[in-house]
Amino acid sequence: MRGLSKRRRPRSIGRENIATAQSKSLTKALDLLEACVAQGGGARLATVARHLDIPVPTAYRLARTLQDRGLLACSGRGRYFPGPRLYTLSQQLTARTTAAGLSRPLLAKLARRFRCIAHFGVYEEEMVTYLVRAGEGRSAIATEEGTQLEAYCSAIGKILLAELGEDAREAYLATGPFTPLTDRTIVAPDALRAELRRTAARGYAVDDREIYDNLLCLAVPVRTRDFGVVGAISLSMPDQPLSDAMFAARLAALREAAAMLAEQFSGDADDG
Repeated sequence: MRGLSKRRRPRSIGRENIATAQSKSLTKALDLLEACVAQGGGARLATVARHLDIPVPTAYRLARTLQDRGLLACSGRGRYFPGPRLYTLSQQLTARTTAAGLSRPLLAKLARRFRCIAHFGVYEEEMVTYLVRAGEGRSAIATEEGTQLEAYCSAIGKILLAELGEDAREAYLATGPFTPLTDRTIVAPDALRAELRRTAARGYAVDDREIYDNLLCLAVPVRTRDFGVVGAISLSMPDQPLSDAMFAARLAALREAAAMLAEQFSGDADDG
């Protein structure tokens, strides 16, 4: 009938719309962060916002959030520059990414030489993240690149725990007792503390069938000149009983590779 209009249903905000809005907000925040870093405090936030076509009130809201996270700092006159947390993150990520990239050919060489699996890993969020895996063969080792394993029972984890400051190490031990993965896994905090002290004293870690019943792993830290320990490298040897001489040869090769990696990282290695 004429004169009556259809009542429109209110538009619902679906999950896709919410996700899109969040994505756009994140994009604006990242654009703002990138611009403020590039400017280094040389321009007022309002100027940066107009250049990015971001409403000024929105820009200040985003900047305050970034400031709260330590990613931006404010001089108090509307000028924002890189925050302390951003510097810390950039150094950590650069160190780990660079070390991982440099480690790949060295680990591939070790894996071929000893017919085993070689890794480069880092300690984060109380776990070991494996950034590089080299070598092929019959192995049930669940260490695809980017995966994580527990630190307390892995060779890389134990050497990196041993390298932590005492407060950080004690905070980790306070999360125990830990779950046994085999009958050889060290799970009592006091026993693990003693193991980490031995590990720190000798400069290498051993996982002697603590994750898998048929797996022996050796690990050494990668200690760089400017960033200290940026990770660790390891050899994982399933079903390979080792004599003392074989153990010593693999440990020496790991240490040599770690030293070469540290030299390359610091720019001290010969180009040839």
